[in-house]
Amino acid sequence: MSEFNDNNGQNEVSDIPVSEIKPEEYQPAKAVEPIMAGTEIISGVEKAKKGPAAVIAVIAVILVLLLGGSAAAYSFSPWVKNNVKMIINDPEDYYSWVENQNIKESAEKVAEAYDKMTNSENQNVDLELKADLEKDAIASLFESNSGVSLSDAGITIPGSISFTEAGTVVDGNTAFSAKLNADEKTLLTINGYLKDGKYYYQIPELSSSYISMDLSKIIEEAFSETDSLVNGIGNKEDSQPVINNVFTKMSTGKGLQEIITDDELEELLVKYFDIVFTNIDDVKLKKNIECEVNGVKTEYNQLVAEIDEGCLYSIAKDVLKKAKDDKTIIKIVESTGSMTKDDYQSAVDKLLGELGEYNVSGGDVVAVMNVYVDSKGVIKGRSFEIADEEDVKLNYMSVEDNDNNAFEANIIFDGEGLKISGDITEKSDKSSGKINVTAVGTTDGDQSFDIEFKDIKTENKDKGYCSGEINLNLSALDMGNIAVNLSSDGKSQEISTEINVGGTKYANVTLKYSDNKPEEIPAFNDAEKVYNYSSDGAELQQYIAEADMEGFLKGISDVIGIDLNSLMNGYNGTVTEPIVPTEPENPTVTDPTVTGTAPETPESASYDFSKIKIQLNGKDVTIPGKIDGVLDKVKVDVDKVEAGMAEYFYSEDGNTAVYVENLTEAALAPKDCTITGLSVTDESDIKLTIDGIGPGSNISDAVSKYGCKLDDPKNGYTYIEDSGNGEFYGEITLFYNDGIIYEVDVDFY
Repeated sequence: MSEFNDNNGQNEVSDIPVSEIKPEEYQPAKAVEPIMAGTEIISGVEKAKKGPAAVIAVIAVILVLLLGGSAAAYSFSPWVKNNVKMIINDPEDYYSWVENQNIKESAEKVAEAYDKMTNSENQNVDLELKADLEKDAIASLFESNSGVSLSDAGITIPGSISFTEAGTVVDGNTAFSAKLNADEKTLLTINGYLKDGKYYYQIPELSSSYISMDLSKIIEEAFSETDSLVNGIGNKEDSQPVINNVFTKMSTGKGLQEIITDDELEELLVKYFDIVFTNIDDVKLKKNIECEVNGVKTEYNQLVAEIDEGCLYSIAKDVLKKAKDDKTIIKIVESTGSMTKDDYQSAVDKLLGELGEYNVSGGDVVAVMNVYVDSKGVIKGRSFEIADEEDVKLNYMSVEDNDNNAFEANIIFDGEGLKISGDITEKSDKSSGKINVTAVGTTDGDQSFDIEFKDIKTENKDKGYCSGEINLNLSALDMGNIAVNLSSDGKSQEISTEINVGGTKYANVTLKYSDNKPEEIPAFNDAEKVYNYSSDGAELQQYIAEADMEGFLKGISDVIGIDLNSLMNGYNGTVTEPIVPTEPENPTVTDPTVTGTAPETPESASYDFSKIKIQLNGKDVTIPGKIDGVLDKVKVDVDKVEAGMAEYFYSEDGNTAVYVENLTEAALAPKDCTITGLSVTDESDIKLTIDGIGPGSNISDAVSKYGCKLDDPKNGYTYIEDSGNGEFYGEITLFYNDGIIYEVDVDFY
């Protein structure tokens, strides 16, 4: 029996549900009772009174039981069924049967997943992503990178930050409520609703009104901007209504089920894969082929299927013939608005007519497919050999030896692709092992990382909830390890990990989720005002104007310690790399605690920078260029600057900043890079002047020299743009207080 792989015949599963087995139909006593009833058992020489008829009847019963037992064994045992099929069928029919048995199981799983995804009763979300922060570690990191402490910057780090989302389907329409929280205080809430083909968003902290986005208009705008959305599915005119119709149906709880149900999807998969399998008619069977993955060995039967040009032609023709009158496909076509039934069938007839002009039989072999089947008829692996393609590897294989399992998969074209392999040990319903993932043929060679897991146990099979430990070993990528802990009570899933950088812990991150129906999501209020989104943003601007922006910003300010309202009022534009002064009591525009000292962004002046004279400590310097000794005034915390990259270096007191760029094609030490920017304040160790104007000068001098525009003659900033045509574009920014310049920034790009 070795040819039947009897070593793999354990743990057989019946095809017949237990509930269908009726004990009264299989009681031996009842089956024998009519023949043996009344028979007398006599001691000594006495014989039974019944004659030959009784003996014949007993033999008949035995034969019936033997035949019935054999039939039951065939139905009950996948092992027996597989081997009988293999013996009595030719390789082509056996191959087709194996594929059909496996696709039925796969199609059922796909349909179940589709049902969970599209059924409104399954579309519940209850999620929380939370980061518990290590405030001291974050404060130290901030100071080491910026040169300014959090307390000096007026910034407060919360103990935790979290994001929560609750979603469900209400009256056939999707609804959700998402919140951003800090230290359990809600900073931002977004209530969303998808109904009637429109998205509605409400931000209660800003307004009780809604912002509406018409899905059809969004799709229309997307189609007007790009052709990439419709590549391969037709032109814009044909494709846009179809996509719009599908998304509109998705706005209802079971919209996609209206297009195709899970049962119809399962039927289609089985039906059309069967057409493919039955057209593959050149198959050879090799028995008891030893297969090995990662040291784990077993034996499989190998089916070698050659696919030639004629096979592909037959598959295409048979699929079209079946699809022409397929009620499910016609329903999909009509419900999505793709075309009418008559148009669809005419299109299929046209394709069949074109195929009918050719008579393809046999021809060149385009691919060879190897299918590896275990003793129960389960496909355990495949590999493909593509004609005229040598540097291609497409395969997967899983092997089992008692509790030890191993698998591998390769998707490699032209020496580039992905390789995955792993070992799994099963013990007491728990799995442990390691998976290696390798990106093959990258510019840096093969790049790989390991996923190690321990005691993974399924706590809820239907929902996929698990417990156990996972470790991402990214040391090969110079990224260290990431340890992930999984826990579940069977009703929800929790995933947690620590954020560690360089041995320092910065946060503990936890994700909790379930598909339990949320207790409360605010109902859509038809009485509230709706602002419609449009490409010109007209109504959106009106929404912003009427929103409680001040109250919203105050809520965030109370948590992070920065007065955002003052910051927004003081700045209405972008200041290029301002330096935060070390003494906030001497207020300047770069101090975020100042209220109302900086005007709106001023109009820039224009000047030919080829005519300016830049001096550092009284000596002429050129920017961009190399300036001796300037990097000694700042903290240089890197050894190399990569090619094409740039770095900012600051002094310990924050009053001097130097911007360097590596304009070469190789990494350089900072001292060998080009200085393209300088920022100094009136408290800097170095003195920077532009045509004699610098910190301590009157802003009126700059107005006279360059024609600077001032919105406020006392406090603010102004900038001068380069009007020249040099290799670099320059910009000078002057910050002033009480009419006196206190900071100068020079930048070239």
